[in-house]
Amino acid sequence: MKWLRSLPIHMLILLLLMLVALPSIGIIIQSGLQVREATSNDAGKASSYLLNSVVAELQTKVDSSRQLLEMLALFPEVRQKNSAATSRLLADLLARYPLYTNIIIVDRSGVPWASAIPDNRKISYADRKIFKDAVATGHFSPGEYTIGKASQKPILNFGLPIKDQQSVVTSVILIGINLEKIGSVLNAHRLPAETSFGIFDSKGVFLYRTARANEFIGKHDQPHLFEQMKNGPEEGIIDIVSNDGVHRMAAYRKIRLSDDQPPYAYIRGGIPLDHIVNKANSSIAKNLTILSGMLLLGFTISLLISRRCIVKRISALHDASQRLAAGDYRVNVDKEVEGGELGKLAEAFNTMAGKLIQREKALAASERFLNTVIDTEPECVKLLDADCNLLMMNRAGLGIIEADSFEQVQGQCVCSLIAPPYQAAFRELTRQVFLGIQGRLEFEAIGLKGRHVWLETHAVPFHDDQGNITSLLGVTRNISERKQFEQAIKAERDHFQALFENDGSAHVIVSSDRRIVKVNRQFCEMFGYDEAELLGESTLILHVDQKHYDEWAPNFRQALDSKEHFSAEFPWRRKDTSIFWCVFNGVRLELVSGDIVAVWTVIDITARKQAEQQLRSAKEAAEAANSAKSAFLANMSHEIRTPMNGIIGMTHLLQTTVITPEQEHYLENIENSANSLTTLISDILDLSKIESGKLELEYSDFSLRRCIRELLASQQFQIQHKELMVQTDIADNVPDILRGDQLRTRQILLNLIGNAIKFTEQGSIAITARLVAQQDDLALIRLSISDTGIGMSPQQVDRIFAPFEQADNSITRKYGGSGLGLAICQRLIELMGGRIWAESTEGNGSSFHIEMRFFIPESSAIQSFADNVSLSEPVTRQNLNILLAEDNKVNAEFIVKILGRTGHRITAVENGQQALELLQHQRFDCVLMDIQMPVLGGDAATQIIREQELGTGEHIPIIALTAHAMTDERIRLLSQGFDAHVSKPVDISFLVSELERVTSAQLNQPR
Repeated sequence: MKWLRSLPIHMLILLLLMLVALPSIGIIIQSGLQVREATSNDAGKASSYLLNSVVAELQTKVDSSRQLLEMLALFPEVRQKNSAATSRLLADLLARYPLYTNIIIVDRSGVPWASAIPDNRKISYADRKIFKDAVATGHFSPGEYTIGKASQKPILNFGLPIKDQQSVVTSVILIGINLEKIGSVLNAHRLPAETSFGIFDSKGVFLYRTARANEFIGKHDQPHLFEQMKNGPEEGIIDIVSNDGVHRMAAYRKIRLSDDQPPYAYIRGGIPLDHIVNKANSSIAKNLTILSGMLLLGFTISLLISRRCIVKRISALHDASQRLAAGDYRVNVDKEVEGGELGKLAEAFNTMAGKLIQREKALAASERFLNTVIDTEPECVKLLDADCNLLMMNRAGLGIIEADSFEQVQGQCVCSLIAPPYQAAFRELTRQVFLGIQGRLEFEAIGLKGRHVWLETHAVPFHDDQGNITSLLGVTRNISERKQFEQAIKAERDHFQALFENDGSAHVIVSSDRRIVKVNRQFCEMFGYDEAELLGESTLILHVDQKHYDEWAPNFRQALDSKEHFSAEFPWRRKDTSIFWCVFNGVRLELVSGDIVAVWTVIDITARKQAEQQLRSAKEAAEAANSAKSAFLANMSHEIRTPMNGIIGMTHLLQTTVITPEQEHYLENIENSANSLTTLISDILDLSKIESGKLELEYSDFSLRRCIRELLASQQFQIQHKELMVQTDIADNVPDILRGDQLRTRQILLNLIGNAIKFTEQGSIAITARLVAQQDDLALIRLSISDTGIGMSPQQVDRIFAPFEQADNSITRKYGGSGLGLAICQRLIELMGGRIWAESTEGNGSSFHIEMRFFIPESSAIQSFADNVSLSEPVTRQNLNILLAEDNKVNAEFIVKILGRTGHRITAVENGQQALELLQHQRFDCVLMDIQMPVLGGDAATQIIREQELGTGEHIPIIALTAHAMTDERIRLLSQGFDAHVSKPVDISFLVSELERVTSAQLNQPR
């Protein structure tokens, strides 16, 4: 307010006139703006109303078009794809409905087969959005915007798919709507000049425009305007400057076929604002001009009056005041100031000047006292009356209560600034002070701006000259920091005490000289002492002995000196001298007194230590048993596979000689028995590897369809022998290329297909594959193998997946088998993250269902699978000179004769030492090396060969022939220098394939 008081009178008068005129100016401007706003709103509403008409017309046309196409799809001519009849029907519809520019029906490949307008051109719609969307969604879909070749009119296309009884899209009906027919609805309204409405496609391209259509149709809208409309609500009103530079109040709306589909078009239209607001602007300018003239005239008249009647008289008072201020107390105001309020002011001035001398001394003393108190006291100083109203407060106090000046709080009750819980206590303090009793009080106050502070006030009575108590004199200091510190200390102390006593753990506090300061109940119970027996005692009573006490000293010092948590496990001693294990978790703590202590949390881990020892012993026993089991299985596999290789090999050789039918029958039985025994050995090894967790999955890309086809081909003899019908049904949406463990997948399917053939004497077998779910690159495939065989009872179904189980003993006797196949299948499927279950009715066949997850590789290339090489027709590229190291004469004779018949030259030796000696004098293309041989084993001989090749640049392929068929054995041999691994009994087809692979690069080198 100081700047206002300092202004001249003529400026105050001008300011007063302006204050009077400002509301009028505001009213004039506000009314004009309201007129403009109302006019703009009316323009927006009008635009919205017209827009709704266009939208309703467009929606009606689109809905009628959909109904027309849906009805057209039901006509027999369309269903039967009668091109001529359908074209006539379409031409008739086009003639009846001028709204449409053309109606075309295309087949599944996008080629038209019927059209309302004959067109001999070979046009394909396969790459058009309207065709793709209709086929992809299976529903009525909007298409792209086009310009009619004949009509040169803007056209919006729609498509409806035609489906057969299996819901497969066979054809698509395409129809074009002339957008100018839609915009014709605006012709019924009288629109202001420059009013424009436009239709846009989903990319912001003008499909239709009422004004200057030729300039804009087919071009993009302004990006920021289209994004505002696209990202906004379904409909709205916006203030825009259009592409033609006209300022409009526009309405817009998104057009959808249904609520769950994206907009296929946008409509926006608006009325120009210039001619709407010009009248309101003129009215505002006219009214402001008149008011300005009136203000100028009033200021001129007021200035003349103020100078003659007010300023001159006040100047006289001013001159007298200046003389009075200079110490001339005998000054009197001139008679020119007589009359009116200024005259009375002059008389009062003269009287005041006379009394001023008398009061000057008293005032000076009072001011010195008050200034001394206020200026020297850093705390709040205040005076209150008996009702707690504020009479005086220094600057420090005003800062505490957040007051800008004393005038802001003068005369107010200070209780309004005190938190409610302390108001009664403050009033009681005031009452006692006015009784002559001083006092003090701590309380919480709330400043004028909302800040909470804690205050401590000391209040005493203030007396007048007669000794009467006239007010309360209070000195108040801000104690917020102290209160916060006290509250924080109390909260921490209470929290620590609660945790120490009640968190369920044993705690002890130890001083820096290792004496017990505090314990909780759990600690006393753990060590068997009473609290009184422990407090003040040395921690030596808890240690096992003096040595234990000394060994613990570094741990204690680390916990005491470190700022981080420290933990250690040690044995401790109870009161009854029993020893038990504990974990001591220690942390450093500084007390309020400044002493440093260690706070320990103690956990009894005796049970855990015992359990760890038991687990350690059990683990060692289990590992020893597992190692013995693995060694036993490996040795048994080797001992059985070696003679089995001779049996199978000699059987094959004998079959190639001249034999009688009876002998051939015996040989077939021998071969079948040997193959069954080999399968049993492989099943036992697989089951052992699964149970020991050593079976590892190998992921590769493969074709599921090809896999099933090859498995059926391998079982073709049994299928034809039983005259069974096999049906395969693999859904189209099942990916052809999958990524998974191809070997295990084939093993599972072969077992299930083999069981179906085994237990089905007549009837059929069905193999189906379905895509259950697909997410990103992961597919869940369900495979089902169903047969019309003997079936099973519910009790038999419950136990068929257990090892060594079949439906019953009679089945075992009749059909054979170890009962391991389904158990291994279940374990393999579960290992691959899938599941298997069976459904069967006794006498009516069985169905086995598998659900497994496979990855879908990015590449669609089909993996190349090597064809099986038959024994009678092995595939090689040229004859090889081969060295065979084999101590078993039967196996050696079998391999020599079989490979010899294919044109290879084989030299056989009985151990690795003989092989080394022969390699010194003769060159071979490849070495077939048995592993377990007398004198020198195959792995040791191979290591010597590889060492001799170092630095020579030579490398002879070596294939390991071993009865150890386990994966870890294969990995070990390959890491020791072998080029391939072939297990016994030897599969000659696989051996020939490996020979061709490992020698292909070697044979190309010059000899």
